[in-house]
Amino acid sequence: MKKIGIIAFLFVGVLGSGCSSETPGGETENAYRQLPLTAATRGAVEVNNGFAVKLLKEISSKEDGNVCISPISVSTAVSMFANGDDDESRDKALAVLGYSKGREGLETLNSYNSLMLENLPILDRTTRCMISNSLWNAGIRPFTADFKSTVSAVYNAESFDMHPGDSKGRERINQWIEGKTDGMIKTFLTEDLLSDVALVNACYFQGKWKVPFDIKDTTKDEFLNIDGTSGKAEFMKNKDVFYYSETDDACSVRMPYGNGNFAMYLLLPKEGYGLEDIMKPETVNTVVDNKELYEVDLRVPSFNHSYKCDLVGSLENLGMKKEFEGVVENDVYTLNMMLHGVEIKVDEEGTSSSSTTVSGMLTSPGLRDVEMVFNRPFIYFICEESTKSILFIGTVTKF
Repeated sequence: MKKIGIIAFLFVGVLGSGCSSETPGGETENAYRQLPLTAATRGAVEVNNGFAVKLLKEISSKEDGNVCISPISVSTAVSMFANGDDDESRDKALAVLGYSKGREGLETLNSYNSLMLENLPILDRTTRCMISNSLWNAGIRPFTADFKSTVSAVYNAESFDMHPGDSKGRERINQWIEGKTDGMIKTFLTEDLLSDVALVNACYFQGKWKVPFDIKDTTKDEFLNIDGTSGKAEFMKNKDVFYYSETDDACSVRMPYGNGNFAMYLLLPKEGYGLEDIMKPETVNTVVDNKELYEVDLRVPSFNHSYKCDLVGSLENLGMKKEFEGVVENDVYTLNMMLHGVEIKVDEEGTSSSSTTVSGMLTSPGLRDVEMVFNRPFIYFICEESTKSILFIGTVTKF
């Protein structure tokens, strides 16, 4: 009879709008880049974005507050586990993510993840986007050679021969996370893990708005919370040319960062609709693929949110198994925890250093105009524009 061990996965993400430094040189040195996609990896983008919306909907159904997750990082974690099994658990993990079963699906998944991990950090010199992975093992049951070599080669996972479940391991993991998030998160773990094996993932995103906000225009106003109450929020204001799109149930504005390889989309339900009505892949795909330039009178609240949850139950509800037979030698390992934490800060920072980027935009003739006021619950997501891959997605429902 096989022993059942315990494995933990931790994710920590940091997002910030601003504070990145300008790279010397002209715009030609930081031009928008198109990532090369094969037919298979192009299909991977679509299924990954479907997973992003599906996971957000699953988590949001259990929450009454603001939510933020990084679907690309969760997908990376599930992908690493999928490489730790050759049978049902692998295929169920692939199905949760939207891929076909078997080795072909796994190879497509690995190819897409490898492409993104390699290129995200270098797409925009004024925007920082990094995903880091690490393996921690007490040595009681070593990782299998196949699993370790694959996640090291494809997912650039660092390996640490250290017990993650005691105080020294917790301290060292926190130090690793602090380093990978540029010091923004210093104590992610506050208690020892109940595990002798851990996979740790850290994601760090920081960018400057291409179309800046002026802090002098920020005013306090009312936000209608999802429970019917109201709260006060600091509303940033900008009137400029943005990409705008509509569906039957939502309208959206695109706010680019840096050279345009990364952008935040804000989705506001139309009157008579709620977040649950627009929380679907077809709405996200439509606003990304069908947008036009408008002169937008934009008011959006600044926010600084932290979110933390255990994803095991949500992934089980979506169909994933917890047991993987090829992660460690001579044992079945059970995923008992997938701790996921994200911090996001959206504000006016970066205005002065990027104000020259959009000179002359306001005088563009012939554009239609629209007013967008995000004073009630809305969805936002950050994506890499050349592939349309969603990196972060969340809801703002209350202040």
